Amino acid sequence: MKKRYIDRLHEPNASEAAQEEALKRLVQAHLDDENRLKWAEQLQQQGVVRQQKQPQQVWKYLAAAAIVLLLASVGTWWLLQPATATELATAYIKADEPLKLPAGFRGDTNDDARRSAALQAFNDGDYAKTLQLMSTVASSDSTMQRDLFLKGMSHFYLSDYPKAITIFEQMDKADDSQVDWFLALSSLKTGNNSAAKPALERLLNDPVYAERVQKLLERLDQK
Repeated sequence: MKKRYIDRLHEPNASEAAQEEALKRLVQAHLDDENRLKWAEQLQQQGVVRQQKQPQQVWKYLAAAAIVLLLASVGTWWLLQPATATELATAYIKADEPLKLPAGFRGDTNDDARRSAALQAFNDGDYAKTLQLMSTVASSDSTMQRDLFLKGMSHFYLSDYPKAITIFEQMDKADDSQVDWFLALSSLKTGNNSAAKPALERLLNDPVYAERVQKLLERLDQK
């Protein structure tokens, strides 16, 4: 499965959309393999899976593990040392599903019709429509943070990273790891590593982002 995605990435006539889809699927396959290995080890430690197997079974598992490691080493080069922070940020963006935001997120539950329609358009993946609808909405003190986040994320998913940065920088980032994460990714995508680093450093102790942040910071420090 992974080999097919790897081959597609190297096809000279493949479209940019096809290569992006192959990259996304390859990253997801790699993450799935890592999760399977972690669960297998945990179940083995708990005694759910017996450690002793027949020789033929042992060979089968060793062969499967060797194939996974070989393909992972070839097909996920952008997750290893040679990758830049920008390349790794791109891989994370492609691997993650777009956010879906619930009604009343970030504290405000008093939605008017236009704000509700904008939120629905966002969750449907129509980010241009979201921005068009939000341009007609007047923000109050209670809605300012959620409105900015909705607009910033819409620009982010439209790959308009400079506008996303402008909006995220207006937001109150105190104890708001999501804003820092997407601000950092947007900054990396524009090549502004110096702006990305402070946002990443604020996330070092966040359990949701810490592992990814550490990998990005390691690449930023490789100069």
